[in-house]
Amino acid sequence: MLRRVVLAGVFLIALIAIGLYVINPSNTASADPRARIFGFVVYRIPASSMAPTLQLNDYIFASTFAYRDSGPMYGDVISFRHPRQANQIYIKRVIGLPGDTIKIVGMQVWCNGELIKEPYTQYLSAIRSRRGGVWKVPDGQYLVLGDNRDNSADSRSWGFVPRNHVIAKVSYVWRSEHDNTGPVKHGE
Repeated sequence: MLRRVVLAGVFLIALIAIGLYVINPSNTASADPRARIFGFVVYRIPASSMAPTLQLNDYIFASTFAYRDSGPMYGDVISFRHPRQANQIYIKRVIGLPGDTIKIVGMQVWCNGELIKEPYTQYLSAIRSRRGGVWKVPDGQYLVLGDNRDNSADSRSWGFVPRNHVIAKVSYVWRSEHDNTGPVKHGE
């Protein structure tokens, strides 16, 4: 009798997990079962493109439920599938929303004609970046940049991130080699 109850419980849990995976209640672009069933993903930062916000070898917690009913907002740090290599996961900051015009001149970023205050950015030198330009963000897509602007492959290199590639909002960082573990600061 106990064996039947245990087997029925295991079957029910498996059925619920499969159902949640298929239904995808967090509406995430990820195929990772943690993201689709439990609503979170943990990543290890493999590069310094988001320094100083996220450092090499930091661990981050990202919530897939953050964008269940809406899209990313200005300054959000997000995980997403790369637009050209869908098997690659990237972490960047949202700078431009659908319909925005983004202009980058030197170390300044303008959104719809207004200068963005970016206390989280890092430049390797005071030399003006040669990666400037003007971008019009298409409907259903986002312009994303790394905080380490001189050392980041981002929308300036490979284009916009479609909404259906967004996986999660990065919400917490754990630093094994640094002192400031805690919530990730998003745009102001």
